Amino acid sequence: MRYYAEGNSKAEARANVAEFAYNDLDEHDELFTIMDELPEELTLENSINTLQELAQKGYVSMPEYNLPEDQVYDYNGNPRWMCTCTIRSHALEETAYATSKKAAKKYAAYLCICNICGLEDQYEEELN
Repeated sequence: MRYYAEGNSKAEARANVAEFAYNDLDEHDELFTIMDELPEELTLENSINTLQELAQKGYVSMPEYNLPEDQVYDYNGNPRWMCTCTIRSHALEETAYATSKKAAKKYAAYLCICNICGLEDQYEEELN
């Protein structure tokens, strides 16, 4: 489908055609958002892949993970692994702690998705 519009300048014509196209897509329920790309149920198990797919589709920059080699300890002295996930396009950095490196990475990715999409952390009580 092609859209055409006029304006007193190229910039105005571009703005007019963009507005017309947006309104037409919205009217026909054809606008896709990042929320349309999320799985039916976002879980820790699918969080890393989901974040990777969002990056590949251009919604966010590629996630960067930092997993220090040393464990940290919680207030009870229990060993915990820490992972920080950074999404530069959103100036976002989420740090997660878990009992394994893999779980910490999954939780960090999950926290980034929750932050970007305005979702509630379903695991906060369970993992902290």
